[in-house]
Amino acid sequence: MAKVAYYEINVDDFKRAQAFYAAVFGWTFDRYPGPMEYYMIKSGDEKKQGIDGGMLMRQAPLKDSAASGFVCTIAVESADDTVAKIKQAGGAIIMEKTLMEGIGYVAYAVDTEGNTFGVWEQA
Repeated sequence: MAKVAYYEINVDDFKRAQAFYAAVFGWTFDRYPGPMEYYMIKSGDEKKQGIDGGMLMRQAPLKDSAASGFVCTIAVESADDTVAKIKQAGGAIIMEKTLMEGIGYVAYAVDTEGNTFGVWEQA
């Protein structure tokens, strides 16, 4: 079975997006040396499995961009706490925490750059 191995977040404002993801999930960002501005995202550590990703400038306006349709869902300890952090950091909740019977809770949000993502709390 194929697993997500990497993700990229398309943004309009690096500082704003990095502040959002740092405030909500504690992620860190390192500039990748290359011809374009690109940041490596550290979203896992030795204790918790996870995948790391990248952040790049959106190449087309959001309404015209194909780079806005892949939704990654992020495992969290508490969906309630994370939803509160999302709102405080300037994001919007588009689907409040919902019980997936026998599995856990999911909520969907939009970040400060207009990207949709999910948060998942294991039951």
